[in-house]
Amino acid sequence: MRALLSANRLGFSFPATPPLFTDVSFTVPQGARIVLVGPNGAGKSTLVRILLGELTPTTGRLEQATGLTWRWSGQRVVHPDAASGGERRFRDLMETLSVSADLVVLDEPTNHLDFDRTQALATRLASYAGAVLLVTHDRWLGDRVADTTWLLDHQRLRVLSGTPSHLLAVEAQEAAAAWSHYGEAKKERQRIASSMHQLDHFAVKAHQAAGSTMPSAERRAKQMDKRVTAMKRRLEREAARVPLPDLPDAAVRFRFPDPPASPPTVLRAVDVAVARGRARLSGITATVPRQGRLVLTGANGAGKTTLLEVLAGRRPPDHGRVEIPPNVTVAFCPQMPVGESDRTAATYLTARGATPDEAQRLAVGAGLVGPRLRAPVGQLSGGERRRLEIAGALAQRATLIFLDEPTLDLDFRAREALYAMVRALPAALVVATHDPMLASALDGTVLSLTPGKAPTESGVNLDQLKVQLDQAAEAAPKPPGRRRHAPRVK
Repeated sequence: MRALLSANRLGFSFPATPPLFTDVSFTVPQGARIVLVGPNGAGKSTLVRILLGELTPTTGRLEQATGLTWRWSGQRVVHPDAASGGERRFRDLMETLSVSADLVVLDEPTNHLDFDRTQALATRLASYAGAVLLVTHDRWLGDRVADTTWLLDHQRLRVLSGTPSHLLAVEAQEAAAAWSHYGEAKKERQRIASSMHQLDHFAVKAHQAAGSTMPSAERRAKQMDKRVTAMKRRLEREAARVPLPDLPDAAVRFRFPDPPASPPTVLRAVDVAVARGRARLSGITATVPRQGRLVLTGANGAGKTTLLEVLAGRRPPDHGRVEIPPNVTVAFCPQMPVGESDRTAATYLTARGATPDEAQRLAVGAGLVGPRLRAPVGQLSGGERRRLEIAGALAQRATLIFLDEPTLDLDFRAREALYAMVRALPAALVVATHDPMLASALDGTVLSLTPGKAPTESGVNLDQLKVQLDQAAEAAPKPPGRRRHAPRVK
């Protein structure tokens, strides 16, 4: 099969900075379906720019097939009209895919796309004749496109046959094995240390006995010294053969203090109507019970953010009423994450009600560790600020939390952590999202918004989506000794 691109030990670094990646090697065959994933800041977009010839690698060599044609759609799209960001993005993607090429490269194509347009993109990619390289954090789309997944992380590129779901399963299996090996190695080291301690004890006893006037006791003490020295050397060699294995990085696991008790109903909207720009919504009636979930979906420009702000009491409705009991604490995470430049993550969280110890735990749970924990918020990446914003809402011990597109800017691992958090959080959630996997994790009432019409409780087909997620989990590799059937998605 014809190789469109071949890379041999590519490396890249900006001046006076550590390398973004080193020793990156791969081949892009004709007709490939590759999904590139990795943490925020790992260098995915930089690698794409090298493949497209916009940047020159610091080390290594990149070769491309003679006469290679390619098309590209980047993260930022500008159209001289009043269309929404999602509409402009979708238009650019369809224009890019309307021309045949050997290779098409799409960088974060689903940012701001509604679910219908994401489905349309997946359908179009399935019929595209050329090779596809997709840079995305969207596992729903990645699972429908990929035959190969690239993971760029810790300055290395890992190439895995299969989908992003396969990658997550393999990583979970490897993490379990690493912890198991770590435990075994630690026990063996403890056994060796105990044996050496016993040898020291025997040597001390022998020398205490040698304090007598008996020459034989002194000889036994010297003999014991020799035996102890020889055995300790052997044990030291054994310890050197039992290194502690490297453990996976601490994962993002959103931590939260339990909120206070709340009334049976935390939000009631009665015949609400809102009008802003093109958004014209009416007839909105909804009730959110204690620890309930309400999901707002709909096409780009349908008014999800506007309605979310009305329900949260941040703007008045044009008609109807919104009722939130006075003893319900409300937190709101906007679509644009925090942009403060002077506070650290810890001081940001304490300002939102966390104790210093809670702030530390919340920040670490949001993946802000080491230098990132002490860095000014303004120096954090978009994904880091998004995670900090979510942690800030949790710090307030709110009994009702509003989230506006919370998966924007989150890398694929942080998204998985968010899905787990919303399943477990003992607070009510109202979420505007295009992410079908987040809607599935919330597993609540879904309001599909259409301008000029009353909302319908539909939008994402959760039953169908759960079947698809179960099928993807069933197809993923299973750790040895575990059940062969996949756990059902709740």
